Amino acid sequence: MRLVSIPANPVPDNVVTGTLKTPDGVSLRFARFAPPAGRRGTVCIFPGRTEWIEKYFETVRDLRNRGFAVALLDWRGQGLSDRALSDRLKGYVGSFSQFDIDLETFMREVVLPDCPPPIFALGHSMGAAVVIRAVQRGHRWFDRIVLSAPMIGIALVNSMTIAGTLLKAARFAGLGDSYLPGRYNGVLDLRPFAVNDGRDVWVLPGGLTRVALRRGSLVVNSSQGGGSKDTWVLEHDPSG
Repeated sequence: MRLVSIPANPVPDNVVTGTLKTPDGVSLRFARFAPPAGRRGTVCIFPGRTEWIEKYFETVRDLRNRGFAVALLDWRGQGLSDRALSDRLKGYVGSFSQFDIDLETFMREVVLPDCPPPIFALGHSMGAAVVIRAVQRGHRWFDRIVLSAPMIGIALVNSMTIAGTLLKAARFAGLGDSYLPGRYNGVLDLRPFAVNDGRDVWVLPGGLTRVALRRGSLVVNSSQGGGSKDTWVLEHDPSG
């Protein structure tokens, strides 16, 4: 299973990639990066919701420069792993426990047999929540765990009851596989990330995207509200 490389975000060296087959028949993409000389163990990166392996290439390079091997995967419904739905733009699981299956398969077939100890976990957002669930179930794979913004709770608002009722009505009307109507009209602001390591400055192949709060509005900034999300841009490959 290939990794996507672009000049601004190349694949780190010494990588082994492949696919795993979970007990429930889902193919997962994984990658593991060998440690440099004087290895210090393995860091397993568990991405957040909608994230994928390539987004963590910079983190992989930083960890390997510090002497660690690195292993990570695409959760089901994300990256180049299998989707439950025919529309690949929709990441769907029937139960959060299906991510538990992904983690257990990854640890059993990739990390424990092929990666040098000690084993450390680095989980972000949804990935952090999956790691917490594993520890809660009694798994003791990791010597240390670092969690970034773990998805352990979702702030609900009063309108959730109304929204839930509307969604149930839409499913009853046969619209269960449809997208929610958009409120935006194609107006967005893409701001690149510039990085300074003390010597050089370079621009990452991604940025913060803001979309207009009101349909048709040409004003796109934080004072006007609107949603925001990290966005990664892939360079066109002339070879096809």
